Order: sequence, then C-alpha cells, then structure tokens
Amino acid sequence: MKKVIIGLAGLMAVALSACGKDSPTPSGATIGATDNTIQEPRQPAFDRFDIGRLDSELSKPVTQGRLLNIAYHLSKDGQVEASGFHGVRTLAGSDPVTQDTIYRIYSMTKPVTAVAVLMLYEDGKIDLDAPVSQYLPELGSLKVFTGKDAAGKPGLAPVSHAPTVRELLSHTAGFGYGLTTDDYVNQRYRKKNVERAPNFDALLERVGSIPLRYQPGEGWEYSIASDIQGALIERVSGMTFEAFLETRIFQPLDMPSTGFSIDESDIGRLADITRQAAEPNTLALAEPRDQRLRGHETKFPSGGAGLVSTLKDYDRFAHMLLGRGTLDGVTLLKPETIDLMFGDLATAAIKTGGGQFSGPGRGRGYALGIGAVTEPTMRRNGPPVGTVFWSGAAGTWFWIDPANDIVFIAMIQSVPPVTNLQTLSNDIVYHALLSDFADLP
Repeated sequence: MKKVIIGLAGLMAVALSACGKDSPTPSGATIGATDNTIQEPRQPAFDRFDIGRLDSELSKPVTQGRLLNIAYHLSKDGQVEASGFHGVRTLAGSDPVTQDTIYRIYSMTKPVTAVAVLMLYEDGKIDLDAPVSQYLPELGSLKVFTGKDAAGKPGLAPVSHAPTVRELLSHTAGFGYGLTTDDYVNQRYRKKNVERAPNFDALLERVGSIPLRYQPGEGWEYSIASDIQGALIERVSGMTFEAFLETRIFQPLDMPSTGFSIDESDIGRLADITRQAAEPNTLALAEPRDQRLRGHETKFPSGGAGLVSTLKDYDRFAHMLLGRGTLDGVTLLKPETIDLMFGDLATAAIKTGGGQFSGPGRGRGYALGIGAVTEPTMRRNGPPVGTVFWSGAAGTWFWIDPANDIVFIAMIQSVPPVTNLQTLSNDIVYHALLSDFADLP
C-alpha cells in the first residue's frame, strides 16, 4: 500500500504507519488489555461527582470554539474510569474523534525512543556510561562554548569528558535544539538547519560541528538528544530506526496505528492541527491539510518528535510502562530497567526554572527520556512522587502514577496548545481519588 509522509510547517516532521477502523470505546472497557470487553461493576475508585467534572471541564474548550477536539482516557487498576471524545477530526468534516483518531504526538515520541535505547542496553549492545562517540564517531570532537570575546569571537573549551549515553537520555549532555532560545549555540542549530537534516548522517555531521552549551553533566537543556538517540539505535541495531520501533515495540504491543508513515487510505483518520483565528473562539488550519502529504520524504525519522499515534495505541505503551515493562504477557524491558528509566537523574542544581522547555523544576525532574515528579507538589491536589509524564507540542499529554495504578492520556491538536488543561486534569483526578484527597473541598 502506498505510504505518505506527514509534516508540520515550523515544527517537526511527523508520520504514521496506520491501519484499522475507528471504533469508540465503551465506558468501563479495559483499553490496556487485548480483550476490550466491559467488565463487571466494582467499587468506584473515584468520587463520581468529582470525576464527572473531568469531562465537563476538558470539553469546554471544544464547545467554546477554542479547540477542534479532545480525546482522553483515565484508567486505574487497568480499568477505564473516565473517557471522553469531543469534537470532530477536521474543520471541513463532521466525523467525530474516537480512540482510533490519529494525532501527531510530537515530544511524546521521546519516551518511546528512550525505551528503544534501553532495550539495546538490555541486549548488551549499549553501555549507558560509554561515550556517545563510541557508537557515533561524528560526535567525537565536540567543544564547549565559553562565551564571546571583545571582538565577538566565540570561545571554545575542551569537554571535561565525552558526553555519555546516560547523559544523552537525560538531556544533560550539553546539546542544544534551536527551537526557542537565542543563545549562540542554538543560533548555530538554526543556521545549520539541524532539524531539517535529510538523514541521520547529515544530522550527526551538523550537530558534531556545533559546540555544546555546557560541560556534559553540569546542566539540563531540552535538546536534540532524542533525535541523536534515533541515529544511535540505527547504528547499534543494524536496523533502520523505523524498523526497530515497528518490530521491537509497536508490533509486540499491538500498536498498529503508531509509526513514522501513514497508509494513504487512512489519511481520513488524521486530526487537523488548528490555531486560533483572528476572530475570537474561531479556529483555522495551522497549515493547509494537503501540505502534510508532501515535501518531507527525505527528512530523518525524528526520535524526538516524529511519531503519530492514537489514544488507544499510546494507552498500550503507557500501560506497558506501568506494568514495569510487560503488557498482556509481552515483555519489552525488565522491571529494574523501568525503575532506572523512571529514576530522577537531575541534580539539585539542575532542578531550577520550570516548564518543559526551560528545565526541570518545582518538584519535577527529567529521568531517562521522561519527566518525573521528584518532590510533593505545592498544589493540594497533584500526582505523587514517582509519577512520570510528558507532553507534545500540539497539546497531547500523559502521566503514569505507579503508586495509585493510574494512567491518564489526552490528545488535542492545537498550536499553541491549551496548556492549562494539563494542570486542570491533574487537579480534578487527584481531588476525586477516594483516598487521602477525598475530604478536600
């Protein structure tokens, strides 16, 4: 079947290998399991009145015209406790969103890529504390930017040690991204058009010619590191990055609608990415829909932002992580490797600032390819320490709470995203949880 590649202008190229028909999920079905049958009633895990607010609040931006759609699942102990599908897939159509609607998940690709690296670690093919250049020699001559002299010439210093694979996974290796900040290093990323490199070889050549932002292990910056991980996986495994994810993760977990390309016949399942139009509460396409079908065939598959998925598929990935590497009898990683992935590797000095792009902070750090709650939240309601999470540039987000056996996933497609929904969903879920939070007003 013919495949087409999907891209988003101004952000990152994304694509999907998809199949299957849309089908809604019955309330009470177990999405993370192979058998999606309705289960017997049980004692509710959440206060029903409070958890009802989740649907009413998350659907508001759709009814108000600020979002085209939203889809979400909340599960506890493997059972869906709340699920909502609001809005339509496209501005020009009327087909409702379902659990099989295709979304660009952007940075929610990063945890998937990290799992792939850790699988190669378990295979004995990658040493987490080895220099990245041991596997990718193009990164063997890195320098560190030290500032500009009076004449405006950049100063460069030798690295204190070569960045390791572990530092690559935790965004502490010193690489830039070129997305938002305007310092010298990130300017170089934009000038060299790193995110538009035609293949992994070109990506590594460009990155290898740009100095690091700081000495490896001495800072944290959201970076190109996950894209470098894609190249690492390809070199070490002897498979293409796409093939490795497909054969080692997506097929075993039964995630047929996740990947870097999409069957042309399934384009109709793809949700539009929208933006706010000039008129209040009015939406417009972030780009012409047909633009997503052309012009990106030669770009490398982005390990940082390249995947497209569905609510149903990503729920299975999240439940594999919650199951400490195993789902439905399929094991991708050992429990101790999942514990390693979830462990917070950011030092106290690194845990400053706040927000996904400025660095871990406010009780949140970055572990191996995923964010982690490291300290009790300042809010009265919030996920406990040990919860892991991440989000994507178009508004998708998820969290996994091992202590309470909770998985929450939401999908929207908005540039910029409606960011308050993430905090709102946290607050409602933990206020409704029948535990120590039950007596809160």
